[in-house]
Amino acid sequence: MAEPSSHRTVSRAERLAQRLRPYEQVAAPLQRRYRAGLAGALAVVLVAGATAAAVVDDDASAARADLAALGLETGNDVAPGITVPGSADLGLEPMDVDVELSKGDIQDIPDVVAAIEAEEEAERQAAAAREEAAAAASRSASRSPAPAAESSEETADDDAPAAAVSVGQGGERGAIGAMVNDFRAQNGLHTLGSDGTLDQVAQSWAEWMAANQTLQHNPNYRSEIGGGWSAAGENIVRNTGGASMSSSAITSWMVDWWKNSSVHRANMLNTKYTHVGVGYAMGSGGPYAVLLLGGR
Repeated sequence: MAEPSSHRTVSRAERLAQRLRPYEQVAAPLQRRYRAGLAGALAVVLVAGATAAAVVDDDASAARADLAALGLETGNDVAPGITVPGSADLGLEPMDVDVELSKGDIQDIPDVVAAIEAEEEAERQAAAAREEAAAAASRSASRSPAPAAESSEETADDDAPAAAVSVGQGGERGAIGAMVNDFRAQNGLHTLGSDGTLDQVAQSWAEWMAANQTLQHNPNYRSEIGGGWSAAGENIVRNTGGASMSSSAITSWMVDWWKNSSVHRANMLNTKYTHVGVGYAMGSGGPYAVLLLGGR
């Protein structure tokens, strides 16, 4: 039984708040750029004011010179600068400060939400994968693969849920056994006799592989066939695309595959073997075949 997880699910609202938290305050570089822009605008205002003061001062000096030429004098000197009556309101027009933002300073809310949705989907897929792995481990817990001298054709590695199995009624099994004996005869070897126990163990394992959609050697075939055997060996094979092939085509393909594999070929031509059992079953993962060889 799996232990409960202490991990708390984070809601989408919490994820969004976490993403936007760094943008609640204006970043320091942006503040500096804003202050620089504002200072530049104020400098423009001050320069303009100083220029206006100089113009006013020049106009006042000219006026005094004109009065002096007429024999008149002014009572009060005009002080340089801009004189604003106390009752007047001093106002500054709104200023536009252009601050250029870099891409890193901008967060588009739809983009943030899309990123959060992608994270949630990745988490859902990871959880589904963990559940599938746990289910596969539970299905195979009763059988542990054992090292075997014979290798086998592996066209897919993933375990899959148990599926409906179509069991061969002897036609495919008999055809495979006959082709193996023909192959031995072509190489000058005696034919192999049929054995009910070997047939039963081979068929049972073919059905198990088809139901579980997995290809692996039977770790217990030596104990299941019982005593009295001086030698024993097993060939297995499947073709994931064989469901669309005819019965004769798929059985020929299976025996040919064994012939073209050095380890499986050696098993079929081993002079120590005297009997053979054959298993054949069709599952959603394709047809599976088992060749169980025994020597007495």
